[in-house]
Amino acid sequence: MGRIADNYRAIRLRPLMFAFAIAFASGQAAFADCEVLERNFDKKSEQTFALSPTTEATLLQMEGDDLVYISEAGKTVFSGDFGEVEWNLSRDTGLPQVLAVDVNDDGIRDLFVGVGQGMVSNYYQMLISQPNGQWKQGIEVSNPEFSCGEPGFTGWYRSGPRGTDEYWAIGEDGIPYVQISRTVVDDHIFQRVDYDAQGKVIARAIVPYTKDIRTETPPVTAKAVEGASVYSPDDMQTEISKLAADTPLILLEVDDTYSLMLVEFGPDKKRGWVVIEDIAYE
Repeated sequence: MGRIADNYRAIRLRPLMFAFAIAFASGQAAFADCEVLERNFDKKSEQTFALSPTTEATLLQMEGDDLVYISEAGKTVFSGDFGEVEWNLSRDTGLPQVLAVDVNDDGIRDLFVGVGQGMVSNYYQMLISQPNGQWKQGIEVSNPEFSCGEPGFTGWYRSGPRGTDEYWAIGEDGIPYVQISRTVVDDHIFQRVDYDAQGKVIARAIVPYTKDIRTETPPVTAKAVEGASVYSPDDMQTEISKLAADTPLILLEVDDTYSLMLVEFGPDKKRGWVVIEDIAYE
């Protein structure tokens, strides 16, 4: 799991507030860069900061609620409520409560406001700038991570023993969406799922670990343990074959319980489900 843990790291870019002040003073061009503005509430219940030379965000904490107001040239154009925030200030995670970064490249920083904190995951709700002064609220991401010069951004979360990476692309409407998710299956192999902008699954595949989640990889191959049962791809309770030791397998996808692997085998490329413990990875 060491290589997996290496992929789960905190937010990489931590610019100094002084650098942000210089960027703001230099005008609109400064907001085309990819620096991330980070803030913590600490003991302050109200903070105002610039999202562009003409756009400001004001965040208020009142009785556990996070309220946000966006103003353009001094006029309020959006107001929203992030609800009751569950951010444990007593635990030093090293992660900020508020992030501002231009993810859709429109010259206005978008807001990521912390709304919840677990043992390993920190949840942020996005507020994304739209054309004509509109803002889109309500999309949630866990542990967002931004890379200078790269489109979109990544996130990750863990549920029980399994960790999942996500790549968020920017849709034609400027709204981020999960384009790829990659969940650890067993040791060094992962299930990758590709989605369209509406969240429909396009493809599933078993892939090896790669640093960049977007990297295309060849199919993962393995061998069967002697006597491994193969179950029908249409009925996981029906056994359709027994495999000899070292029968070559191509791994296709995993079931919802992460206990069975859909494999392809034999010269006629039959398919079926095999218990993960009956598969030896190459």
